[in-house]
Amino acid sequence: MNQRTRSLIAGAGAGLLLLGMLQPAAAQSKYEAPPKARFGDILPKVQQSTNSYRVMDEVNADNLLYGFSMWTPAAWYRPKSEPALRVRIGEAIALAQLNQMKNDPLFLEGLTGAVQTTVESAGYAVFHPFKTLEKIPKGIERTGDAWQARATEGRQEGESGGFFNYPAKRKLAFQLGVDPYTDNQQLQEALNTVSGNRNAGALTANIAASFVGGPIGLGITAAKVNRNLSARLRDNSAPQLKEQSRQTLASLGCNSGAAANFLDQSNYTVTYSSAIVDGMGQLSSVRGISNYVTVPQDASDLATELYYHLQMQMAVGYHRAQNQLAKLDVVGSMPVWTDASGQRNVFAPVDILYWNEMVDTRIKKLNASGTSKGVHLWITGRATDRAKDELSKSGVILHQRSGDQLLVGD
Repeated sequence: MNQRTRSLIAGAGAGLLLLGMLQPAAAQSKYEAPPKARFGDILPKVQQSTNSYRVMDEVNADNLLYGFSMWTPAAWYRPKSEPALRVRIGEAIALAQLNQMKNDPLFLEGLTGAVQTTVESAGYAVFHPFKTLEKIPKGIERTGDAWQARATEGRQEGESGGFFNYPAKRKLAFQLGVDPYTDNQQLQEALNTVSGNRNAGALTANIAASFVGGPIGLGITAAKVNRNLSARLRDNSAPQLKEQSRQTLASLGCNSGAAANFLDQSNYTVTYSSAIVDGMGQLSSVRGISNYVTVPQDASDLATELYYHLQMQMAVGYHRAQNQLAKLDVVGSMPVWTDASGQRNVFAPVDILYWNEMVDTRIKKLNASGTSKGVHLWITGRATDRAKDELSKSGVILHQRSGDQLLVGD
């Protein structure tokens, strides 16, 4: 091979390499790659590590939500949004609190009095505090409505443990600020064991006293909820809550099939479906509110449940604190809310808004419907500079970190 041939091959190779480098760059120029972040940069006020949990420092983004890795003594978790992480942190703290009960005299006394045959001594409870045990019923929900709802609706998503202990379990979960229907199996086991204890009432009271300022309440939602809903979630069974939601949706004029599709979706716990329907009820004066029931998608994970719950809460918060909403239109699968002054609003509880194909497609749909220009986009997180520029070109008015303004309770 002569020098000229070697030069030609080398030049061709360099050209191919350059072309290979340029092609990905050109493809990437249309959209942004999902950004990476560090825990301390995005959640500086949240404790990253305790005896109950530890969140890894590296954070990735996917579908406009942050993804986290979180270690607990019970299991590893992969929360797929910032609200989901806050829920898992709350659950880890609650589980640690419940674990501390294994040496509480009240717990040991109540366990030996409430469990048949499997436990012969307090020593077993110390080393196996939350094994699944057969419990003596300590009480039942005696109202006719509760029994009728149970017969009509059946067992609900996330229900576990002894049927007769459900009221005590809900009160215990409420006091700890966790969802009694959580998919966290370690927490479910602990809640079932303590709520089945003969001294469950006294143990729950002790938990309440240990929190400064009283119980956390509905910390499960990563946002405030109204007091009436908090009380209903604590005092009503899952079938009762589902039946109440059916009645509310019917009163709002929702199509019965669409209402059934929403309420019977797999993986939606009654906590979040009730919260969404409660929000719709608060917006009963909004024309087209019944259409929102078609918006929530199947919940493949906790982050999805929280997304639609928080989206509805943002709408309620805007209605109460900013300007009354008058009309709801669903463009594609995106709810667009028009307020009394004619301003159009989109509420999106996303962690990081970067310019990707999904955002581009949705903006184009808004453009096609004549809705994009002048629409106000409210997000709970922040946007990249590129996303801000692209939205501005489309006439979208962006409001970042709007959770403090819109996610308000009573």
